[in-house]
Amino acid sequence: MLPASVQQKLTSAGIEINGPHDWDPQINNEAFYGRVIAEKNLGLGEAYMDGWWNCKRLDELLCRIIKCGVEYDIKGNLRYALLLLPMKLLNMQSRSRSHKVAEEHYDIGNDLFFFFPRPAAPIQLRLFQRYRGSRERSGQQAGADRG
Repeated sequence: MLPASVQQKLTSAGIEINGPHDWDPQINNEAFYGRVIAEKNLGLGEAYMDGWWNCKRLDELLCRIIKCGVEYDIKGNLRYALLLLPMKLLNMQSRSRSHKVAEEHYDIGNDLFFFFPRPAAPIQLRLFQRYRGSRERSGQQAGADRG
């Protein structure tokens, strides 16, 4: 069973465990409670994937959970803290590093297209010519409309 403070917050958000509403979670495995308490949102998600609970309106349930802030009332255990420790200590995400990551992933240039099989080259050329032709025609049309 969930701690009283968590149950009270869920109730204030209109969420009832095994309740009648479409957004009420239906618990299929009693081990669900311990898993959520131990692993918080990760445990909630994995318990859902394992079929320990279900919900007809998952979107509405999660919206209500986030709005009421119940995740701050669930205290994790040492195992949960140890899972998060490497992420906190080795967090490679930062504003300054985001530019480097974006360059590595998205600034690949045109070299990628040279690796396509040769039969694809004429197709790519035709598509480019068709695109360029349609752009030129639309430009001419726009000029005619102005004139």
